[in-house]
Amino acid sequence: MKMRKLGLVSALALSVVATPSLAQDIPEQLTLRSGVAGGSWFPIGASMIEVLSAAGVRGNAEPGGAAGNLVAIDQGQVELGFTMTMLPALAAEGADPFPQAIDNIAGISVVFPNFAHVMVREDSGVTSLEDLEGKPFASQPIGTGTQIVFSDMLEVVGLTEEGLDVTRGGQGHGADQVRDRQAVGLTATTAAPSGTLTELATGHSIRFLGLDDDQFEAMKEINPGYVRATLPAGTYPGQDEDVAGVGTDTILVVSEDMSEDHAYWITKTLVEGIERLNAAHGSMRNLTPEGMAAVAGVDLHPGARRYYEEAGILQ
Repeated sequence: MKMRKLGLVSALALSVVATPSLAQDIPEQLTLRSGVAGGSWFPIGASMIEVLSAAGVRGNAEPGGAAGNLVAIDQGQVELGFTMTMLPALAAEGADPFPQAIDNIAGISVVFPNFAHVMVREDSGVTSLEDLEGKPFASQPIGTGTQIVFSDMLEVVGLTEEGLDVTRGGQGHGADQVRDRQAVGLTATTAAPSGTLTELATGHSIRFLGLDDDQFEAMKEINPGYVRATLPAGTYPGQDEDVAGVGTDTILVVSEDMSEDHAYWITKTLVEGIERLNAAHGSMRNLTPEGMAAVAGVDLHPGARRYYEEAGILQ
């Protein structure tokens, strides 16, 4: 199984054109599929494309979803995609939400850790996941990483999404539903802090729901790609206590069929552009080359591994 900091980013796509270098064997075109508009993934993906484009490729960043991005890579629609560490195992098995097995995915880099945010209005009376039963709640589209993680969280407390009154959309949609009192809360498995959630928490009293140790262990039994994660107090306005929950790293992946030289060049260029990546989002502030190489859930592409080994990052 096998950055210069952005100014205004389009809500749908970002294209960057650079003059290709004739001195290196580099890709002519790279499209990176990231996450839903309004979340953290899209601007970070656009920043990565800026780094790659500045080094000599024609680059494009598109919105996407953690599961759908693997399908797009498998079908040759895009070269690069973000996913979460718990998804390649499901893809290789052809397990839900994948219609068939996808076993040609390889890793390039860790991007950042994600926290499974479950945010509710303070006045909703909801203090635990179990309290969401029958309540109007804003999840995300089926097949996105957020939807899969939230479904697993509900499973460990004996609920399903069908037991809630669920609406679906991106983080902006969820925030609007909560703001307009059409939903008691929303979920987003994303880097913290999320700008959309920060804005919502600034104007509304909110609460985050977590998982106890037994519930987390049940999550690990569902998928070993889950990791214990904590949302530190003060990450969002009005959040005065740590929240113990679940996380899953965002990783950058490609097809195993990508040439070794192209994967090597992509990895090298991103590592050498790490200062711009660090500035792209608060979640990437402490990203290091060593952290980038620590990809879990899928094997590194041979080209990426060759670069990390030559650079002394991996032994």
